Amino acid sequence: MSRVPGIYAEWIPVLKEFAAGRNDEETIPAMQQGRLHWCDIVAGRFASRLMAAFNARFDYIGERFRKAQDDGIPIEQALKQLDRDLDLLFQASQMRCLPEKEKQMLQDELQKTRQDMDDALEESARQDPSGELDVLLRRRNKGSR
Repeated sequence: MSRVPGIYAEWIPVLKEFAAGRNDEETIPAMQQGRLHWCDIVAGRFASRLMAAFNARFDYIGERFRKAQDDGIPIEQALKQLDRDLDLLFQASQMRCLPEKEKQMLQDELQKTRQDMDDALEESARQDPSGELDVLLRRRNKGSR
């Protein structure tokens, strides 16, 4: 069970758990409610660990999506899982302890990564002779507006 972190040392296991994609139903709320005294020394270390954790999750999400395709999971189901995974990352970014500037930078990075993934999917759709991926992406984009 993830304990709500209050000092830098308590954040380390929470971020490791988040990076590994374990126990999100407890880890993400703990991250959202966590506290941290934001001073220069702590800020740099924390920001570095936080980005490493989010980058690990990006890698995990991408690998999970590729594996779903390799395992023959229907693309529509894999896209829904991808969207759920990305939404979880946005939820995790809603941390009270982050100053607004840092929170916005993190959310901008999340949006950029989501857009990069979408661009890669659209490129794949252009190369898909069946047209199935293109139809699913258009339906997916229409639903998100």
